[in-house]
Amino acid sequence: MEAAKPAPDPSFEHLRERLRPFLNENPHSSLKETKGRFFIVMPWNDRTVRLRVTNENRDLIDALNQIVLPPRFTAIWHRDSRDLEVIWGAIPRSRPECERSFRFHFDGQDYICEFASASERLNRIVECASALEAVSDTNFRNLVLIKEVLGRMKQVPAEPVLADYVFTSFWIRAIELTDSAVVRLVRHLNFYMKYFDRDTPCIIVHDENPPDRKSEIPVQFVNGSFPVEMGARSLNDHLLALWENTVTAPDPFRRYLYNFQILEYAAFYFLQEKLERQLKKIICAPEAFANPQAAAEKALEAMTELKMPTTRDLTC
Repeated sequence: MEAAKPAPDPSFEHLRERLRPFLNENPHSSLKETKGRFFIVMPWNDRTVRLRVTNENRDLIDALNQIVLPPRFTAIWHRDSRDLEVIWGAIPRSRPECERSFRFHFDGQDYICEFASASERLNRIVECASALEAVSDTNFRNLVLIKEVLGRMKQVPAEPVLADYVFTSFWIRAIELTDSAVVRLVRHLNFYMKYFDRDTPCIIVHDENPPDRKSEIPVQFVNGSFPVEMGARSLNDHLLALWENTVTAPDPFRRYLYNFQILEYAAFYFLQEKLERQLKKIICAPEAFANPQAAAEKALEAMTELKMPTTRDLTC
């Protein structure tokens, strides 16, 4: 006889029903119970962060039911005002962006853009946010760091350095949340903001299909264990510097660029050495003295191959 399944927690079912508007608008998110606590998991379709919610936190429930969490952005979209609020952080009031507001003309539409105080809804979300993993390609949607800084700002006495800080967001007012259109708008907006202010913060556009971090973890020991002694040979200083950058680069795109530069540089100097060997062979050949024209033609042909490397050259 099968054991009876435990009855669902009525408080959990009640909370899920109260969050129905949010869950309907954010199908990538779900409500889960962990050790008697309730969490929204996969907000923004992001596995690295979660939001704790209770039946008693009425303000948070009301806030969640009025927003959409777009996976491509570290932002919230307000369903009632249609404003996109990009989550930035707690920053000094002295920063020039704090008072910046402008109209952006693009594709026949006008968009009001501005840096302004974060919404109360975002404040509620920050208060209930926590990290689920040690690292995050999305930086936990900025929530974890903001929560820490805001907590330090509320301490009594507050740290003097934080006295002039304000929780700030970047707003794009009255915009429809159509994914491809918003991505295109944001990329143009980033370009023109950087054109007029090289230090302006940009809006990050996250990958459409976030990678599974578990599948990216490489093998730790290539030979099974760390050796007690190793032999080393001198390496190219420039290649070493590029390799250091691949290790310390903060995002996958930069790591990709540095790795590509390693391949490009190594391929170029490999061909240089190959050309040097070919030229020495041509010049030192016994027949070169008697037929310099043929030797010159062979040398030119070798140099042409250097300028136009083939796939075979790069894989020899």
